Amino acid sequence: MTTPYERTCSLILANDLLDYLLDSINSEVPEPARLLASHIRKHYPNNSELQAIADSAVRGAATSPLLEPSAFSKI
Repeated sequence: MTTPYERTCSLILANDLLDYLLDSINSEVPEPARLLASHIRKHYPNNSELQAIADSAVRGAATSPLLEPSAFSKI
């Protein structure tokens, strides 16, 4: 079972991966992958938006939250 902490770390790392794929220095990334990453990045929440989602999930969660705010300080 995936924990909120693991889920949050995965979202943060996916955000970093999208940034890496779109970095102009990384010319070895094929154009189709860059185009797909660009499309995904337009709608993907940045780390501060993910932090806000995690914070609101903790405040409103009666049970285990979907995301873990403490993960942001560890990555």
